Amino acid sequence: MGTDSRAGLAIVGTSVVLAGVLLGGPAWVVRSAEQELERTATTTLEAAGIRATVDYAGFDAQITAESDQLGAARQIVAGIPGTRTVTVTGFGITQPSPSATPAGPSATTSSTRPSPAASAAPRPDLAPIVFEGASSVVSPEDQQRLSELARHLLAHPAATVVLRGYTDNGQDADGRRRLSLARAEAVRQVLVDAGVPRDRVRTIARGNADPAASNDTAEGRARNRRVEIELREG
Repeated sequence: MGTDSRAGLAIVGTSVVLAGVLLGGPAWVVRSAEQELERTATTTLEAAGIRATVDYAGFDAQITAESDQLGAARQIVAGIPGTRTVTVTGFGITQPSPSATPAGPSATTSSTRPSPAASAAPRPDLAPIVFEGASSVVSPEDQQRLSELARHLLAHPAATVVLRGYTDNGQDADGRRRLSLARAEAVRQVLVDAGVPRDRVRTIARGNADPAASNDTAEGRARNRRVEIELREG
């Protein structure tokens, strides 16, 4: 089956899932619709020759792509049934500074590929970062754990990270969105302070979506106050 055919089938499937969401469904139905939208957007972009990552929060899309492809990516994703808004983030190719001395072939290779030792190193701990109450402060223990992730990212130049911030069911919807974003940004800042380029770390505010546990208990609410870490090796 050709790429265009797969993209067409994906759009049909998305419309079916969205029908359930529009009728009002539980959180898992909403997340299923988001995942279907993400798959459809990714397939459609690939069919157009655009390499990008797409995340949905409800019907709102967030795209990360190379700067020269942002316009085309936005137009394509905006045309997918069910998409309400599209936010784009661009990244470019890092250019050497004018004063840099040209490196030989071996130096160029080592700058874009992890060393054998780095490749053999174990993956960092990607367990969620949890927070107290309405705080967005990263604990010293979690800062230490994030330093391992930062070392991994610095040793693997093609790797990127997506940070999804969450809250429990306290506050109103806008407060939850702002707090979940603040938590994701706090985790990103720890990585940036450790030397990771900011444009290799994306943050997404998820509010109280996708609860890890029931909000009916204190233990469940504590688990939901978190930032989930997705490592993309590139």
